[in-house]
Amino acid sequence: MKRALLSAIALMLLLSACGVTAAPTPPPIETASVSTTPEAAPVTPTPQPDAEPSGLSPFATVVFKELKVTRDRWEDNDENMIRETLEYYFLLRNDVEYEPGYAVPNFDPFFDESSPNYDDLVFDVDKARYYRLCADDCTGIAWYNTFVRFNSIEIDGDTAHVEAYNLTYFVYEGANFMSGAGTTNYVELRKVDGVWRISDITAADSFHEMTHAELLEEIARLEGELR
Repeated sequence: MKRALLSAIALMLLLSACGVTAAPTPPPIETASVSTTPEAAPVTPTPQPDAEPSGLSPFATVVFKELKVTRDRWEDNDENMIRETLEYYFLLRNDVEYEPGYAVPNFDPFFDESSPNYDDLVFDVDKARYYRLCADDCTGIAWYNTFVRFNSIEIDGDTAHVEAYNLTYFVYEGANFMSGAGTTNYVELRKVDGVWRISDITAADSFHEMTHAELLEEIARLEGELR
């Protein structure tokens, strides 16, 4: 299946270097569906690239390399480091959700592992794992692309508070129209040894009524059904 594109990284880095966020203005709704003309041809998925020796997707491997480059490049620019760190986080998280067949990467390089809210960070990644398992029993995704819009970034010394809108457009296999789903995220970061790491994240999604333990039980159930 055609997936998150390595060219998106190059574009994002170029725009970030110019002080521009690589994200269009999404609609002011949490989910959206956009139809093309009825004559549009259905999208045919392209073959999924082979996994890396680690089992990760090629995209995930590139993201971790670029994350290190970002931290070296913006060592003296807090806002740019925060922007690119979160852009890579959401891109990689969506890669987990929309790219079944690869190993789930360890997100700890993004996280403040000493944070008292560390479990909430893992919870956010496990939501993507859950959606991926649900997708295994549904129509596949032929194409998708992710954009991040920053509504606000407030930096106070070694802490930061960010409101970011994570928007993904996608096309189901065989469909001739585009759909979209977006979520507003409230993110806290802490600067640890010169590196900005996520210390807490709260998403305005439908999981607020479910605990992390309950989600893990549901993931285990779905994994059992798919064996």
